[in-house]
Amino acid sequence: MTKRDRQRRRRKSHRPRSRVAIDAINAIDGLDPLVTALVAAARDPLVTLTEVADRLGAVIADPHAGQVLEWPSTAMARGRALAAELDDERARALSAVLGARIGLDVRYAWLAAGMSPDASGAEEFLALGLSALRRPSTERLGAGAGKATTKDIEATKDIETLWHDATLLIGELQVANGRIAPALERLSQLCERDPDDHGAQHLRARALEEAARRTRSFPARQEPCPCGSELAWNACCRAVEHDLLARFSDRSTLAQLRSSLQNFVSSDPALTVWQQRHVNQWLTHSGMSSAGQGGFDSLFAEEEIDPPSNATAGAPASRRAMPLAVEHSWFLGPDGFAPDDVPRRDQPSLLQRFADHACTPPALAAIARDWLRSARFGLWQVPDPHPGPGVWLTDLVTHTKLYAALPSELTRALARWSVLVGGLFPVNGAWYCGSGMFVVEPPVADRLTAEVLEAARAVLVALAHERGLRIPPGASHAGHPTDAPYGVLATVTEPMVPDVARLYHRVVGASLAGLLRSAERHRRLLPRAVNADGDPLELVTLTVTLASAPALRRAIAATTHSATGPGRPTLVRRPRAMTPPETSQPRAAASAPRAPRALAPTHAREDGFHEWVLGTVRFEPESSVIEVNSRQRLEAAIAVVRECGAVGDPIVRRRINPSPRLATPSGTPVLPRSTSPEADAEWCAHWLEEETLALDGATPRQAAQTPAGRLVLERVLRHFEHDADCATLAGEALIDVAGLRHELQLEGPLWVEPA
Repeated sequence: MTKRDRQRRRRKSHRPRSRVAIDAINAIDGLDPLVTALVAAARDPLVTLTEVADRLGAVIADPHAGQVLEWPSTAMARGRALAAELDDERARALSAVLGARIGLDVRYAWLAAGMSPDASGAEEFLALGLSALRRPSTERLGAGAGKATTKDIEATKDIETLWHDATLLIGELQVANGRIAPALERLSQLCERDPDDHGAQHLRARALEEAARRTRSFPARQEPCPCGSELAWNACCRAVEHDLLARFSDRSTLAQLRSSLQNFVSSDPALTVWQQRHVNQWLTHSGMSSAGQGGFDSLFAEEEIDPPSNATAGAPASRRAMPLAVEHSWFLGPDGFAPDDVPRRDQPSLLQRFADHACTPPALAAIARDWLRSARFGLWQVPDPHPGPGVWLTDLVTHTKLYAALPSELTRALARWSVLVGGLFPVNGAWYCGSGMFVVEPPVADRLTAEVLEAARAVLVALAHERGLRIPPGASHAGHPTDAPYGVLATVTEPMVPDVARLYHRVVGASLAGLLRSAERHRRLLPRAVNADGDPLELVTLTVTLASAPALRRAIAATTHSATGPGRPTLVRRPRAMTPPETSQPRAAASAPRAPRALAPTHAREDGFHEWVLGTVRFEPESSVIEVNSRQRLEAAIAVVRECGAVGDPIVRRRINPSPRLATPSGTPVLPRSTSPEADAEWCAHWLEEETLALDGATPRQAAQTPAGRLVLERVLRHFEHDADCATLAGEALIDVAGLRHELQLEGPLWVEPA
């Protein structure tokens, strides 16, 4: 050890501690010998329980030890430790004696709850303690034990905090004891009081998932209810739990708030003009216009194809972008941006104006203020999109985890490890997604995360300069790697401190339009399959019932050429001249500009033109089957068959989008389609021993041997799982990734060496 290290250690050891730290150390040090003596007395059969309770009262009255026992969770832990030294009968009797003294000091309730052998008894003592907390302090503290503490509990601890701690403990006991209905009622109140209460949110998520599991699979619904009422669950808690599940998934209040907000804005012409201008600017900056133009529709290549309406191409993206732009405007205002938790009066946002308006219902005003205080914009990773009834989401930037109620129309089209770009908003204690969530793939999300971290770093540096704070050398120039496995790191590292996370969520909200533009730019880096017109390649099979098949034949012949080979469907063709690059280099056809809609050249004609296949039509007795290779051609085909008298809406029978099957920017190999169990096993055995670019040249087996390698390997497997889900949604079958995980022993949690 150098001289400088010894001096640094000496200064650190002699650094003066604060008075709060000294009091805490004294409290903990003073409690242990008192508890040791108390345990010895409790185990002595010659010492009566009343005497044990009196000695415990002396511990409570101790100036330092009594402070430790003020907290319900700490006092319960001490009570459990004391009960573990006794037999069940004596522990039960002692808890009853302590319960009779709750009127003297509320800390007897916490100790008695910890000593109770069963959960129902502990819940009863905690409930008595909650009642005691509501009484005046002279009745609640030390009336029979002298000076219980050096200060009144109201002066040293917040009563609301103690109430919250005890209530959370009751909810935890109720969930563990199977009393889901009362637990959900109690925990919902906590979440409504503070949507950012992580403990209550996580515990309520457990209760909701247990209620959903019971609803789906409770045996015959006639067995005794787990709440202990001795009634059948079907006649006891079933209706209440069902109503609570429905209340959690109900988005009617959210819809009412949106409608009221828009009516409020529409009632003021100045606000209406400002919002429309802001929305148009936001859509333009994000790469989309209010008319629905732009290339962002590719973000939703995995959605189901519906018969097109009169909407323009790209409308699905704009329909999702418009609500997101409107939501973004609610947090701003004509007078400027409100960056604080409570916007300034001279710069009120639309939400603040709405909450302060005299005609706004109090319930909606409270929700609007919750949005201003707690709304979270982020990159939300979806490990499992199947709701139960909510979905766990992890923000890739702050690593915050939230249990949100997502609409079914969104979850049923999501693949594992997809990332939702947008905001989550609290409504009556539950988290709901915005109307304009965008879906991006894992590799694109990793790159967006690096951009957000870089932007947040710039904001922090600017704030430090503004406040005159010293910045560590090199911190202002340190960048974030774009190829880091941020999606994996978000699940294995601790979340940010709430105050810091709030800043990062605001950075995401402020840069949301730029993130969407960046997502489109990153997606363009992906290898993309296109047809001869440059349209994204989607192989679609369409079934249509026609009143007259000859009418369709005549319509096709009037606009294009068609030919039918022996035993083959009709080929719909269109002639056009070949470009020089296509003539000299056939492979250039994939990127050369093309005038008509076509799939591939067939044969040259004498006039120098080539015929390009537009699609195929197969006429069957009851219907006709049309096959095309892009969404644009699908729209054109549906327009033709409707003109020819189609009976009912056309039905999309099969759709294949090959783009997700291509390599990603991170170098992830393509996951092949499953053909047979034998072929799958052969491919897996080869891939496990193959040197892979995505793993820095290592084989998967080699990467699985080190913590850093497992992180990168986990990213590759998650890409595989995402692509496999996309293929399943499209009706295809890909190799099961679970077998690869089992072979690489990556089925459990990831273990990462500390930095």
